[in-house]
Amino acid sequence: MLETTAKMDKKGRIIIPKKIRETIQLTTDSNLSIKSDGKTITLQVSEPIADKYYGIVPIKNWPDDLDNYLATEVLKQWKQQDTT
Repeated sequence: MLETTAKMDKKGRIIIPKKIRETIQLTTDSNLSIKSDGKTITLQVSEPIADKYYGIVPIKNWPDDLDNYLATEVLKQWKQQDTT
């Protein structure tokens, strides 16, 4: 396990050290889940919703926020299944 410290800037940003990014294969396109519990913050690599539900919803025009669009469409499908 790697451990280090980082300082947060005025905008709330921190830098994940290069050695850690390389070890867990983070890239600039990586998605992270952020959780807090008391004074503990946990970052976990997560897959985007768009990848998780690829092919489940037909897309005619690409929306600006694909993850939000897919989450909304999947929720609609779940609600329709509950009423049938």
